[in-house]
Amino acid sequence: MRRAFYISAISAAIFLSSFHVSVADDYLKGVTAFEQGDHAVALSYWLPMAESGDAKAQYSLGKLYETGGQDGVVQYKEAIRWYLQAAEQGIAAAQNNLGRLFAQGLGADVDREKAVHYWQLASQSKHAMAQYNLGLAYFRGEGIEQNIEQSVFWFHQSANNGVGGAQYALGEVYRLGLSVPKDMGEARKWYKKSAETGNERAALKVIEVETVLAKEKREADAQAADALVEEVNTVAEKVEAEAKGSSVADKEIVTEQNQNVSPATSQVVALSIEMHPKPIKNPRRFAGVGTLFVSKPKPNPRR
Repeated sequence: MRRAFYISAISAAIFLSSFHVSVADDYLKGVTAFEQGDHAVALSYWLPMAESGDAKAQYSLGKLYETGGQDGVVQYKEAIRWYLQAAEQGIAAAQNNLGRLFAQGLGADVDREKAVHYWQLASQSKHAMAQYNLGLAYFRGEGIEQNIEQSVFWFHQSANNGVGGAQYALGEVYRLGLSVPKDMGEARKWYKKSAETGNERAALKVIEVETVLAKEKREADAQAADALVEEVNTVAEKVEAEAKGSSVADKEIVTEQNQNVSPATSQVVALSIEMHPKPIKNPRRFAGVGTLFVSKPKPNPRR
């Protein structure tokens, strides 16, 4: 009995494994047919899978109906039907596309609040395009209260994931200083990234911003040169003023000293200088030898 149970379990596992391989293979065959433009073949693979609850097939069916359908005719209502089923199973791409269809009123009435709801779900799953769309909704105040700070946040999330539109939007944000300090260098950075994705408007903005930055640099250099000249002139004037002040102080000191000397004292000093006797050279008639002085010898009386 036990052996028979094990054999049945193993057989079931093999069957399920083969079934999953077959399903995955059918899905990829549908992808190949869709990319080749053979929507009828793609539909033949995806429809049974979608009806059995396969989320990827449901999303792919939604994409097929949105872009051409079985007969090459766009069917937005069918697209919404299958996107809704995929979105309920957490397929972020389906949630983003649902948001776009509701925002544009394709296959349903315009419902921007519902669009924002699906973009929020997809953004939480880090879907880059949904993050950009959510940023635009916050920026425009469509379907949600306008909030530039939140808009810039979601633009950053999307731009870091390589969405050229979000990168261009950030260039505008920094160029105009919307909820962030105006920064032409940062604006140029994001414009360049957007231009690298093929955005021609961004390429033109790069040229415009670089022209502004070059002009600002010239003006800054001129201001710096003027400031340097002014500083040098200020220092020179200070040195000259200090020199003049020192000269005046010296003159005042001399004048003050002269004023403190009385006329009588001046006459006494003058007389003492004039009446001082002239010194007598060697009054005792010493003959000098070197630095020593000895008496001059007397003449020999006896000869």
